[in-house]
Amino acid sequence: MFGYDHDTPESFERALEFALKHDFFFAAFNHLLPLPGTPVYRRLEREGRLIRPRWWLEPGYHYGEIVFQPKHFSPEELSVRARDARRAFFRTRSILRRSLSLLVRKPTLPMVYTFFSQNLTLQREVEAKFGLPLGENLDAWPK
Repeated sequence: MFGYDHDTPESFERALEFALKHDFFFAAFNHLLPLPGTPVYRRLEREGRLIRPRWWLEPGYHYGEIVFQPKHFSPEELSVRARDARRAFFRTRSILRRSLSLLVRKPTLPMVYTFFSQNLTLQREVEAKFGLPLGENLDAWPK
């Protein structure tokens, strides 16, 4: 999860390197989304850093949009860096390299199937999710 006050642009690189070095089955690389009623939402509201305080009710809110002002980068940079980390992790070359590590562990056939099906699905979702409408604008979803 990225976007906390201690995160810097280097946080993305370190997290990606760690996940790849340790051959994670999969990883999310999500951005922080302050949900109403949570301590982080209240803190950001108190600090005047909520850009869209009622984002979940806004018809124009889309997946991947940052609704607060991060400390060390712009909202747009946070969104792009999270997406880019997911892209890098789910590149075909990355999936194949991580699958070699899986094969060394002598997995069962269902585990191999799960690894490839989930990783390939998540690879497609990296691009497909961004820009999807959320909140009250569900009629705008692609049909």
